[in-house]
Amino acid sequence: MKKFLFVASHEFLSTVATRGFIIGSLVTPALMALLMFGLPRLMGQRQLHIAGEVAVIDPTGAVASALQDIADPVKIEERRQQRAQRSAQGAYGAAGSGVASGPGFDAAITAMTGISAMTGPIPRIRFIKRTDDLVRAKSWLVQPAPRVRHMAIVVVRPGTAAAASGVDAASGVNTAGGVDAASGVDAAPVYDLYVPANLDAREEAVIRGMLRDAVVTVRARAHGLALDQLDALSQVQAGRSITVARDGTERPSVPLLNALLPLGLIMLMFLGTLGSGQMLLTTMVEEKSSRIIEVLLAAVSPLELLAGKILGQLGAAMVGMGLYLLVAFAGLSTFALFGLVDPALLLYLFLMFVISFLVFGSVMVAIGAAVEDIRDAQSLGMPFTFGLGAVVALTIGISLNPNSALSTTLSFTPILNTFAIMARLASTSPPPFWQVWLSIAVGIATVIAAIWFAAKIFRIGLLMHGRPPNFATLVRWAVSS
Repeated sequence: MKKFLFVASHEFLSTVATRGFIIGSLVTPALMALLMFGLPRLMGQRQLHIAGEVAVIDPTGAVASALQDIADPVKIEERRQQRAQRSAQGAYGAAGSGVASGPGFDAAITAMTGISAMTGPIPRIRFIKRTDDLVRAKSWLVQPAPRVRHMAIVVVRPGTAAAASGVDAASGVNTAGGVDAASGVDAAPVYDLYVPANLDAREEAVIRGMLRDAVVTVRARAHGLALDQLDALSQVQAGRSITVARDGTERPSVPLLNALLPLGLIMLMFLGTLGSGQMLLTTMVEEKSSRIIEVLLAAVSPLELLAGKILGQLGAAMVGMGLYLLVAFAGLSTFALFGLVDPALLLYLFLMFVISFLVFGSVMVAIGAAVEDIRDAQSLGMPFTFGLGAVVALTIGISLNPNSALSTTLSFTPILNTFAIMARLASTSPPPFWQVWLSIAVGIATVIAAIWFAAKIFRIGLLMHGRPPNFATLVRWAVSS
């Protein structure tokens, strides 16, 4: 027993101290955390500061006046806050629903406001009315080294203040220049924009956005509507989404979380199983080719060595998974979504990962013990690696249709069952309790068969040298010994 634990602790420590483990299990989560929390702040420090003057040639003066009002920095900030409020409401449900309120909802608004702010600091654009012709305005636009930057010229076409149908509200005459025959909506451009050669595309997008708001404001006034009334009419506030389980219990539903949660858990299992399984394969080949394995067998039995290596790598894989989960929990907490994840999923994730690792890891360590060259090991292990990837591809479809006959069948299919049942558990329609534990029982039986197979191969292949075996030979070793 002590020898088995010694092998396991040595395998664990020698794995977590390697450069590859540190990069894969420590640096990668750190980079994810940096992208999640640091990138918005970093981008905020490097945002484009938009400032300058825009000349407006407007025969009526209505659009120019509206632009001056829309470009007010105080009103821009108010619109950003309103967008953040609407985004948070859309994600968490209508106000007063029991979800879109309280500290979590306040944190969501803060997060949405931060995302909105990533578009850049508030633009400082001054719109100037010009009454001269376009030729003189162009000279102003390309004036060298002006005191205040000249950003663009807007030439508003006649009829812009008309109703949205392209018909002047007062005279009933079509002044907008054309109406789409299919929809009856004005299809003609309402302004022309002249810009210098060095204008940034993001700056042009901001100017065009302000122009759109100004034209909408003018047209709303032509219909006798205030812009806030028009905005209120166009807003459809959705109520909260509620998932009802088979037993009648209810829980809040966030569509984006429902779509990403199964995929995230499956990918976490896949990466942990694949990475640690490949590590077992590599270390076994290195120890056998360097004859270190012969020294180890003088101190421990083959079964103790096999069990110790698998357990040590399992511990290292759990450390890596724990780090990824911490980053994921931090991200969910940031967007006030942590409370919507069922804690029982963590228990199931642990059980399913242990089962899938023991199956895949046993096969990898057996292959590593049977060959002396890493290329031969990769050739033998390639079908199992591709098979594991195919399982992940299947489970993505399972999460979309968790109660289909195929999903249920795969939940009890050896090797496939752990990923299939995990995808169903993380979906919006979890399987019955008895199916979950029947799948776990199938997984445990698969682990026993995989360890039995690995033990047979391990005992024969450790001290064999020469021509590498193929898969048929490995099966013959397991059956005949």
